[in-house]
Amino acid sequence: MTDDPGPKAARAGVGVWFDWAVEHALGVVFITFTVLSFGQVVARYAFGHPITWTEEICRYLFVWVVFVGAGVAERSRGHITLDFLTSRLPPNVRRRLDVVNGILCVGMVLLLFVWYGWSLTIVSMRQQSPFGGPPVGFAALAIPVGGLLMILNTIRTRLEERPPGGKP
Repeated sequence: MTDDPGPKAARAGVGVWFDWAVEHALGVVFITFTVLSFGQVVARYAFGHPITWTEEICRYLFVWVVFVGAGVAERSRGHITLDFLTSRLPPNVRRRLDVVNGILCVGMVLLLFVWYGWSLTIVSMRQQSPFGGPPVGFAALAIPVGGLLMILNTIRTRLEERPPGGKP
């Protein structure tokens, strides 16, 4: 008898660690966004002097929360699906359609989020933000990063749902 959990357990450990790190980083970004937004409101309405840079930083942080959050939601299949037709199909047909759906999703996200998002990021890096903060491209960088995370999690969920023996 051996105590070695094997390569599958090691991959699961790395996956669990990766999910934990991404979710906690996203939580920190969201809390920072919330605190800065609250501070902006208090400064504006209680003291009559808004903190101008917080609005811009909050906008950037919100973009990151949305796009990285979309990638995190894909991990638990948290996106909206309409399955009123596919739920009536036999399990083997449903599984094959799910694989086709995964391939199509990866292709579209790769094209729209990663490819065009990266192009937008490159162009936006030349544009300075209105209050002299970081380039606008740092907000646009969330699009390809979130797209890559979505692709990774789409592949991971499809592979983990395979029945024993590896056949669909």
